[in-house]
This record gives sequence, structure tokens and C-alpha cells, in this order.
Amino acid sequence: MDRGAVTSIVGVLLAGGVIMGMLAISVDVGNILFERRQLQNGADAAALALAQSCAKTPMGSDCASAAAASAGLSSLASANAADNSEGLPVSGICGDNIPSLPTCGAAGSYSDLAQCTPLPSWVTTTTPYVETRTVTKSAGGSTVLPSFFAKAMLGGANDKGYTACSRAAFGPLGQTGASVPLVISKCNWDKATSKNTPPYAPSPPYTPAPDLTGSSNPPIPASTASYVTQIFGPLNGSEKDSTLVEKFGCQGDLPNPSGAYAPGGFGWVDTVSGSCAAYFSSTGTLSSSTGTLPTTCKSGDLKSFVGTEVDIPVITAVSGTGTNASFTVDGISSFFFAGYSNISGAGPSDFNVYGGSPCAAWKSQCIWGWFTSPVRPVGQTSGGGGTPRGPIVISPAG
Repeated sequence: MDRGAVTSIVGVLLAGGVIMGMLAISVDVGNILFERRQLQNGADAAALALAQSCAKTPMGSDCASAAAASAGLSSLASANAADNSEGLPVSGICGDNIPSLPTCGAAGSYSDLAQCTPLPSWVTTTTPYVETRTVTKSAGGSTVLPSFFAKAMLGGANDKGYTACSRAAFGPLGQTGASVPLVISKCNWDKATSKNTPPYAPSPPYTPAPDLTGSSNPPIPASTASYVTQIFGPLNGSEKDSTLVEKFGCQGDLPNPSGAYAPGGFGWVDTVSGSCAAYFSSTGTLSSSTGTLPTTCKSGDLKSFVGTEVDIPVITAVSGTGTNASFTVDGISSFFFAGYSNISGAGPSDFNVYGGSPCAAWKSQCIWGWFTSPVRPVGQTSGGGGTPRGPIVISPAG
């Protein structure tokens, strides 16, 4: 009797389509989810590889056109999708701010799984990015995913293919941490880094270590001695002569007593959050402070940067005068800040962590140390940023 009851129940379930529905959900829907996972893996791999190709200088061959990208990335997408075909189709390739690729049109959608998601907030109108799409392809070449139980239930429902989208953006690293609030001219940077091969000194730690108290002043490390450079700010009246300019070759005219700054030497920039610090990115321009030390640095905080590796913007041009001046940034360079002299209000006005300061013989504002990196882009470089240099970050973006 029990076996008969079970048979009856099974018969009712089969007749009512319950078992077939359960099989359709567990097998057919599971197959779709697995397919989408494969397609997404392939699309992600293709997008990251294409972004890397487009970010290269010179540009990689896969970024030459949409057709080149599709041909070059299909095998990669297939391998990452665990696909059995000879190459998972990569289609719908586009890019923004990448001249060799067609412009991406749709902004994205959370409801349409065939589309990339909407652009994240950190992707701006000038951020370069790429989109790739992968589509279903079986080992036999079919571009549809077969269903088994759903087709039986629905009386020959059409099979369909599926699509996944991935987006990757690229660009320079984000903004620097808190750094000394000044800029230097590219002329000074060029001169300082043209003296040696390699052009940059090694980064710390050094032997001997810097004396951060400024009292014992150990000798300059032998590994950095040939890289030592000094950079002047607004010149003291007694030193605005051809001797100083000819010796260092970069000290531009500084005619305005309110602190106007011309390319050559260094200039102060606005500080943030009431501290003696600034945060930099290659956004094209920076606002100047006056020709004197910013007020927030006059409590002795400037010396906290001495004896450390700091990030300093390298500028190529300046417009305006005094506090209305604007610096055009080419990029950011790392600089070991070994000391300064004649900076009124810095408390003390002279401070050095190594002996033999090249600033000691002068009356003008002067900083010294050595550069430890190339000029590199940091943050977005829209609106006047410099030549792309240094590391590039590739990041998923939807």
C-alpha cells in the first residue's frame, strides 16, 4: 500500500509539472548561472588585459582597434572562462578617452546583466576606461545555451545565448599623503637629475642616519653626496644678481614684492586643514601662498618634514602674482628634504639633519637635499596635467 501511495504521489507531481519545474530550476537555471559566471570571468580578464594594453606607451597592439582587441583577447577570455571552445567571443568592445576604440555609449544598468553597471563616482569624464563583452559559445560553435527541462515544460521554448560585460579604468596613482607645502620648477628638477647616472639618488634608509634633532649633523651619506642640490625661493635683494642666476641657471625673475613667483626655484602653496601640510595630485594647477612661509608652518612644523622623503609637485609654468598665482603641475617627484636656511618664522629659520649644507653661504630662502624618483603623475591628470610618467593603476570599474 505504501508503495502504491508513493507511486500515486509521484504521478500527481509529474502530471502537475512540479518535478519537471524543480528540475528546470535546479538544472537549467543552475546551468545559466554557471554560464554567466564563466562569461563574467572571461569578460573581466579581457577588460583588464585591454586596459593594460591601452595604458602602455607606446600603446599595445590589442588596443589598436576593436577588431584587434577582439582577435587578441578571445583566447584569454576563453581560458579564464574555463570554456571548451577555441576562443570565447569578445564583442562590444569600446573605450572612453581612448582614440583608437569606439566610444562607449550606454551609461550602464543594474537591471540588465548584459550591460556593465553604472560608472562609479571616481570615474570622471576624463578617466580612460574600456568595456568588453563576452557571449555564449559552445565547443561545437553554437552561440546559445541549451535548456533541457524548461524546453520540455514549455513546449519547445527557444534556447538563448547570454552576455556578460566588464569595465576597467586606468590612470596614475591617487593623491599623495601630507607633504611639505611647496612646489619646485622643472628647470631645477632637470638640472638636479642630469648630473648623475642613474639620475636619482637611492631612497632612505641611509648610513649614517639623519640626525632629526639637528644637533650633531652627521656627514652626508656617500651614496647620495653627488646628488645634493639646493633650490632657492624668492631671492634676497642682495642676491638678485647675475652671479646667483648664472650659477644655478633656473632662478627666474621675482619682481613683485608681494611674492610673485616665476618658474625657477621654489614657491609656497596653500596649506590644508590648518596644518603645515598639503596634499598633491597632478590636477593641472595649484594655488599659491605668498612669497613667505605659510602661517600654519610658523610654529616649527616645517622642520618635521626635514630628514624625510617628501612628495613635491614639479611645475612648468605660473600665472598671476602673489596669492593669486597659479602653478601648472607636470607631476610629482620624491625628494629627500635634508635641510633649509633663511626661512623666516620657520622656528628655527635654519635646520639641517646632515652637515655641509649648501644653503649656508646664501641669504635667500633655500632648501636642499636630493631627488629620489622621476616625475610621475599622481591622481587625475585632466586639465593641464603633464606627460604621463611612472606607475599606472589598472582597476575594475563595473
